[in-house]
Amino acid sequence: MLFIADNPNKVGIRYEAAALDVMYHGVPLGMATVLGFEQPAHSSRLVQTHVAVDHFNVLQADALNLVRDAAINDRVDLRLTGDVAAKILLLGISTPRVQVIKLFKSKSA
Repeated sequence: MLFIADNPNKVGIRYEAAALDVMYHGVPLGMATVLGFEQPAHSSRLVQTHVAVDHFNVLQADALNLVRDAAINDRVDLRLTGDVAAKILLLGISTPRVQVIKLFKSKSA
């Protein structure tokens, strides 16, 4: 799965690895594992992650919608939620951890 991480701040950010919950229309699908990475100030970065699907009954109405979205639109809107530990980068030196609170909305093929 791919998503875009934006950093509109005046300083760089170092994100630590995280496990995020993946949801489709409020239905939990599984976990996405994101590796740690650094992001410069005022930048956007394409981040790739792998999703492990716990279980999903393909006979459910939401499952049919997911398959339809993937077939027709060639992508699926997913919601990623979870805690992401981050550090601010100043002149190449990282600060103590700060908490990042944001919902990630992803489009995945």
